[in-house]
Amino acid sequence: MARAVVLVVLATAGLLGASLLSRPATGPATAPVTGSASGPAPAATSAASSGPAAASPGAIPAALQELLAASGPEDAVRGLAGLRSYALSTGNLGLLDHVTVPASSAAAADAAIAFRLAESGHVLEGFEARLSLVARQPESTAERAVLSLSVASPPYRERDAAGTVVAEAAAVGEQRLRLVLVPVAGRWRIQEILSGAPEGG
Repeated sequence: MARAVVLVVLATAGLLGASLLSRPATGPATAPVTGSASGPAPAATSAASSGPAAASPGAIPAALQELLAASGPEDAVRGLAGLRSYALSTGNLGLLDHVTVPASSAAAADAAIAFRLAESGHVLEGFEARLSLVARQPESTAERAVLSLSVASPPYRERDAAGTVVAEAAAVGEQRLRLVLVPVAGRWRIQEILSGAPEGG
């Protein structure tokens, strides 16, 4: 079976679920991308513009809404990761616009992922970003939170629009990362992904 449209868990170019976005499942995977995304995605400047219209807050699962509204970034980031996983696994790609800061490098990375999935009509069944060891770093301020964390992903399947499994992705072990969160309309969103994490973070 072909490898998935490979969305390896949260490395620097792909937010909470994508370090590299390969060619379609029938083609070979590309080399991993490193560093933050620095430009807009092909034919898209936001996740919603490349897929379904932006989802209303009512489309967000109730279990995530409390976390997304949390005043502490350590709690909010868990909601953001959960919402992103939900969007990619259900095809409700408009929800990705609730995860990142508009026009940020994180938003550009998600727009690229959303564009590929919307174009193919595929979803990532069972995709999940599992966070642990979330801690706010000393350089954080009231308006800019820097978090260190570990993230891992269980196996998942890529299904086409007919529901056929076209590829499978193996589990990905824990990676240490740092995320920059800033408030947008009173809620934390992800602005940037920084590679690695400081010792003891």
